[in-house]
Amino acid sequence: MFGKMMSIPDELMWSYYELVTDRTPQEIAALKQEVTGGKLHPMDAKMRLAQEVVTGFHGADAARKGRRKFPARLPRPPGA
Repeated sequence: MFGKMMSIPDELMWSYYELVTDRTPQEIAALKQEVTGGKLHPMDAKMRLAQEVVTGFHGADAARKGRRKFPARLPRPPGA
């Protein structure tokens, strides 16, 4: 499930944040602003999403296991 969450398009993750997490609209807007402002990489925002969603459905232990199996860092374009 963690890997599936990481494979969704960046723009779609905001819908997942709205529909599948307990975050408020203000929290989601703040996260989105961090991403669009370059303060937070989209992959890191998606990692947070995957962690929250897997925790909600399968528990924190399953989320930690999924995170460990996912590559720590994917190649990023220069300057990203």
